[in-house]
Amino acid sequence: MFKENNKKIGYIFISLFANNTYEQFRRAVLDFEDEKIDSLIIDVRSNSGGYLNSVVEMMSMFLPKDSIIYQIKVQDNIKKHYTKTKEYRDYPVVVLINEYSASASEILAGAFKEVYKAEIVGKTSFGKGSVQETRNLENGGMLKITTQNWLTPLGNSIEGKGIDPTIEIDLGKEYLNDSSLKNDFQLQKALEILKK
Repeated sequence: MFKENNKKIGYIFISLFANNTYEQFRRAVLDFEDEKIDSLIIDVRSNSGGYLNSVVEMMSMFLPKDSIIYQIKVQDNIKKHYTKTKEYRDYPVVVLINEYSASASEILAGAFKEVYKAEIVGKTSFGKGSVQETRNLENGGMLKITTQNWLTPLGNSIEGKGIDPTIEIDLGKEYLNDSSLKNDFQLQKALEILKK
């Protein structure tokens, strides 16, 4: 937790979405809320994805009931996936992303951006918005076919495009030489936004 300008700002870094990520995330959020945080930073920089159900459970904690978290497009059919609970929050959230945030990370960032109206800070994400299957060919070759596309809550495709941050900022060259908090310009920007 950061204390800035008499504000308590929670910080959670998610390296990947594993089977137990939701339980760990929920415990961290509730612990922060016990300490009366004013806002939260969720850092999914360099998170390549993982279990989508973890993202659904996490977003169900924050978005109002029956909010769209993401959509799946299969040919001409689109299926919408909604929040699962009546639970929601309304304090400010900033999500940190970079060019290596992909797949489930982009679903999370897209839902926070389009539905929760959170600030997304960093660089445009990777753009992994498709689900592919492989088929073996008779000649021994292999064919990779895109069978589904993920869309954001508002129906935007992220394939090859990624999620654009609401505030674009580089990590900072200084961070390569000294990976300290003060040289993490993306994190410092998030703190600047939330301490107001």
